[in-house]
This record gives sequence, structure tokens and C-alpha cells, in this order.
Amino acid sequence: MARDAQSCVHRAAERLFAEVGFESASIAALSERSGVSNGSIYHHFGSKEGVLDALLFRAASDLQEHLLAALDDHLDDARAAVAKTVAAQLSWSERNRSACMLLTEYGGRLRAGRRAGDLRGLNDHYLARTSVWLAAAAERDQLPALTPQVAHAIVFAPAREVVRVWLSRPDSPTPTSLTAPLAAAAWAGLLAAAPTMTEENR
Repeated sequence: MARDAQSCVHRAAERLFAEVGFESASIAALSERSGVSNGSIYHHFGSKEGVLDALLFRAASDLQEHLLAALDDHLDDARAAVAKTVAAQLSWSERNRSACMLLTEYGGRLRAGRRAGDLRGLNDHYLARTSVWLAAAAERDQLPALTPQVAHAIVFAPAREVVRVWLSRPDSPTPTSLTAPLAAAAWAGLLAAAPTMTEENR
């Protein structure tokens, strides 16, 4: 399948699955929306599940790229990097609402599906990059020594909850409107792991 046709399928599927739900969507409806034949979709993706796996993997990869880019923008300033990564997660979620909805609702399928190995590779790369950054921040005494898993839980879990509520309740505050308090809470949470750090370090 040509790259343009593949992109058409991705865009159409993202909207279709978000609108009617994965279970209610059909390849026929996807073909009609995308302008790509049923046969081409089945040949390239194998099934409706294969289309969803491709969408989820692309969304996860894109989000991780945005988060790593935020860290790279502030290699010597841990506090600015934390704020930037929180902002990156929230702004990505707003800009990619349909993809974010799919990740929130169907992310477990990707971890258990045929692209589970690809996802592990993607996550291993992401964890390795963030581990190097955390070690460097600890070496500069800007942060305590933390594993990526602990740091991610402190920084991103509250932001994910804000996004989840926003997706389910249209009247709730937009994620980016809460960037400042979430970034401040993330920084305070990271520092709370090292009570002996001086106020100057903070």
C-alpha cells in the first residue's frame, strides 16, 4: 500500500473508531471514508484489529517522540525539562484528541496484540533515553536518583488523569489550562523523594 493510501486509512480509522467505537466500526465503513478498497486494507493490515494496532503504535510512538524532544530541549535544566514534558503530554493530547481517546480506551490491546514486541522495543528505547537523562540530572544534584518508572508515575500519572477526565467530560477544563499546577506538582513530587536536598538545589 502506498504511503498516501496508508495515511488516508490511518486518518479515517482514527476518526471512525473514535466516533462509533472500534467494535461498531467495519472495514466497509473504513473503506468508504478513506477511499481505499477493502482488499487493499485487508492486504496491508490483515484485519480491523491490525488497523487499530497500527494506529495505537503510531500514537504511542508520536507521543514518546514529543516527550523526548522536550527533555532534549532542556538537558541542563531539570526543572524546565519537567515542566516542558508535562506541557508536551497535555498539548499532544489536545491536538490529537481522537488518537488519545484510542490510546486511553484500547491501549491494552496493543500490549497484548501482534505488535506487542514492537511496543516493548519502543518502550525500552524510551526508558533508556529517560534513564540517561535522569542519571545526568541526579549527577548535577538537580534531582534525586530515581528510576524512570518512579519518575514517570510522579510526573505523568496526574496529567493522564486530567486527560482522561477531559476526554469523558467535555465541560471539564482543557488539559493545557492546567499545565502550570501540574508541572509544579510534578517537580515537587520528584524532589519529595530526597528530603535532604537543600532549598538552593530546589
